Amino acid sequence: MISRRNMGILIAALLPLSPAMALADSGDFSVGVMGIYATSIYKDTDSDTKVLPFVAYTGEHFYLKGPELGYNFLPNHSKRNIGVGLGYHFAEFDPDDSDDKNIQKLDDRDDSVMAIVHAKIGFFSAKLAQDVSDTNRGYYAEVGAGYPIQVQKWRLIPSIHYRYMSSEMSDYQLGVSSSEAAKTSGAISAYNAPSTTMTRVTLNSFYPITQSLTVNLSATYVKYNSNVLDSPIVEKDHKSIARAGIIYKF
Repeated sequence: MISRRNMGILIAALLPLSPAMALADSGDFSVGVMGIYATSIYKDTDSDTKVLPFVAYTGEHFYLKGPELGYNFLPNHSKRNIGVGLGYHFAEFDPDDSDDKNIQKLDDRDDSVMAIVHAKIGFFSAKLAQDVSDTNRGYYAEVGAGYPIQVQKWRLIPSIHYRYMSSEMSDYQLGVSSSEAAKTSGAISAYNAPSTTMTRVTLNSFYPITQSLTVNLSATYVKYNSNVLDSPIVEKDHKSIARAGIIYKF
């Protein structure tokens, strides 16, 4: 069974695949395996390396992109589109992942289900997602752009995304309640996190070995607003993700 942290790493690693999925042909069904390396912003939480599976599908209107299942009102290959979906949002903070004994006493954060509205115009995209599972009752808004570049057989897709997280969602991931602080006898102070922002920069690359088999390499750097360092459970305002995998398209 895939652990909560492994699921989070998988979801974070699949996010950069989204620009590539927009380039897929209608009816594409893909499976693959990914080797993933990911760091963490939380205190005394080691980086992690895993090998995990994934599945993706692009139909005429329906799609599955990593943790997101949705429907586009125009055909998926359209340069302009608007759609709706449901996404699985991983609660990135798991106290058990930390080596800090006091952090381990904090409450678990549950994953959530997000209702999503998204749009694209050419290489530009926008997304609004609201928690509908009554987990954190927060939302995030995101804008981004990704541009494919062909270099011989390599398809390179540099992209950048900027996300705003509401105070409810941010506090759920970065905050510490009074009851949690009491569990640590004051070693960790109570903290209400405000809204925060993050910028994600990715270089994604694909190399076809055959018509059906493709190698995927990518590197992602995520930079949070510096206010995340005010949280007593955070030690860095950035993290990195590297991925190498094989994709088979049916």
